Amino acid sequence: MLNKYESSFIKFDASENVYGDNLKVSIPDFSEGFNWIVLWILLYQERFRLSDMTTDTLVKFIRYLLVNLIANTYNSFLTSLYMTRKSLSVCAHIIKYAVCEKCCKLYNVSEVSTDEYSQVLTASQCTYVDFPNHPMANQRVQYSVKFAKKIPITNGIVYYPFMVFLIVSLKHQLQLMYNQKGFKEDVEELAGIDSKSFSDTFLNPKNTNINLLKEILDLLVEYYCNAYDRDFATLSDIHITSPNAIPVLLRVNIYGQLQFDSEVFRSLYSKRHVKSAKILFQFLHNNTKDLYPEIVQFYFEHIMHLSEGSKKYLLVFVKWYLLAKN
Repeated sequence: MLNKYESSFIKFDASENVYGDNLKVSIPDFSEGFNWIVLWILLYQERFRLSDMTTDTLVKFIRYLLVNLIANTYNSFLTSLYMTRKSLSVCAHIIKYAVCEKCCKLYNVSEVSTDEYSQVLTASQCTYVDFPNHPMANQRVQYSVKFAKKIPITNGIVYYPFMVFLIVSLKHQLQLMYNQKGFKEDVEELAGIDSKSFSDTFLNPKNTNINLLKEILDLLVEYYCNAYDRDFATLSDIHITSPNAIPVLLRVNIYGQLQFDSEVFRSLYSKRHVKSAKILFQFLHNNTKDLYPEIVQFYFEHIMHLSEGSKKYLLVFVKWYLLAKN
């Protein structure tokens, strides 16, 4: 717990990096040329935890063997581990940060290192201050830890950070996820529908073969229409709807609790857990997010008989509070 002298807004992250919007993710074709050999080498390194020096030697040895066997084909085989990683864009989207060894604050590498002897360091030591708002000056501790080491070169000295922190670009990770087979289709199919398959169970109290009220049944019909993009109707309305409409039966099994992993969620149907039935739900409308308090009324099982077979749905019925006018 923070005391009154501590700041709750201390930032340990690095200053913002500027990356172009034209970042493109290239997905290599592993069936092309000898990419599969390159991939095997990298997987072999990961599996047996080989050092970069050992793996680099392995790359050069495999190249020597291949060139001696079929020189014309493998003359262009990669010559080092660095070129191997570069060919598969392994390190192309890795962002480097310099790290303070004492407080772990991150800095851009360009701020604490130099490429040429004539360059001047932007920052030579950590600027983090412990308890910066403390009224007593001797309690405001500045670490002032140097995080760059001197590297002698021919014409002088350059600086490089003692410790670096690597992270893959978030944009790159999102692009890889989007490029996965079927991802775009799955997102479009499930847009506007919140459904999830899980192996957890409803808990007692339980009441079987209960008829839903007409207003709840109408909501259930609307849900199925949105979920399947087909026509559904209650039995009482089946004669006045589309001839292809699928009937929605009103019988359900009602439960008072839901166990999801190690958590148990309650409802008003379980009289002893009325206070635990309240939840918060977020609605998105016109790019505006609104949070509404809700009360779980009950959980229920419902079976739909479709042309492709019967399917059991595990659903929850909630009521939410609307904003009251002044």
